[in-house]
Amino acid sequence: MNVSITAGLGAFSLSLSLAALAYIYIERPILNLSISKTQLLFYCSILCLLINRSPPLLKDFVYKPGPMSPEINRIFHVLHDLDKPLSKPYNWTLADYFYLSLRLYTDRIEPYLNCSHNSLYSEKVLLHKSKWCETIREDSTRNLTAIILGNSHAARSSPIIHANKIFRRVIRISDSGCHFPKEDRPYGYENCKNIVPFSFEIVEKVKPDIVFIFMGYLGRMLEPVKMNVKDDWAFRALNETVTKISKFTKAIILTHEDLKFGPEIIPEFVRRRVHRLDIDFMKYPRSEVIKSEKSTEERLNLILKYCEKCTIIRPADAFCDEKLCDPIDRNLNLPMFADQHHIRILGQRKYQGVVDKIVDEVVKKIA
Repeated sequence: MNVSITAGLGAFSLSLSLAALAYIYIERPILNLSISKTQLLFYCSILCLLINRSPPLLKDFVYKPGPMSPEINRIFHVLHDLDKPLSKPYNWTLADYFYLSLRLYTDRIEPYLNCSHNSLYSEKVLLHKSKWCETIREDSTRNLTAIILGNSHAARSSPIIHANKIFRRVIRISDSGCHFPKEDRPYGYENCKNIVPFSFEIVEKVKPDIVFIFMGYLGRMLEPVKMNVKDDWAFRALNETVTKISKFTKAIILTHEDLKFGPEIIPEFVRRRVHRLDIDFMKYPRSEVIKSEKSTEERLNLILKYCEKCTIIRPADAFCDEKLCDPIDRNLNLPMFADQHHIRILGQRKYQGVVDKIVDEVVKKIA
């Protein structure tokens, strides 16, 4: 029997059985006000036991991949060299899709960048619990210095800048889940309190040629403009940020609103592959993926009027057309995003062309 049909029938049967048991032994007795606490505890214990034992009942419906192709490790390492082209082997299997997707989902970027930690700032990096990566390229063509600021999106986009031979020295300071610009409200993470002031401090000391602000838009940055844009909190916070930074750099490149898909992309991709479902449908309306695009556009257009050193990068230029956004690399039929909004190495490869084009334009201006 087809795997997807078998899995569907199994899941449906189990759900129906649990629903019936819940009705007979929990809902109906609870509605009967004469039920004793002992009986209720007994029935709840039975249901908990059934739920606890349900995973083994599903073991026949779980995908069991075959052996991993030796090509997977080679391909995975080639992927991280952004200058090397990549082609899919002719004998690509379902198991290969499964294993490589898993590797992409858990991928860490630092081992491939050979990050160093500058001893001048090590204590403060540890104090603020921020993520620091510094690389030096001896074969740089322009001997420029760049600093990358932001949250987890800075970390995920940074390999593109580290790989660009225009830069000799690249420093990335970031931390996951932090609001950039800083919001005057409680943070979800203790380490976020000082990441923005610390970033300003490093920019002032290093005085880089270009500062990149790669950020996932969070909190009030996603709220619609409800008043004159000049009085809007998000505009004022962003304008204050670039004004401070512009004193110590020749150029600032900041991102437009990031993409946020509905499902987690790699889990959804694997689910569809395993159950032989079509991945062609994994394209999503632009209006749902970039929900605050109009308000963000208003703010950034005004930023450009105030900040002569600023340039905008639009992630949507890499992944969207006018109507749809696509998280899948259609040449390799592999996911470019891990979850709802973080790119992985294939996403970096796709985004690289957009970023490098902007960098070239900016370098010509400051040369």
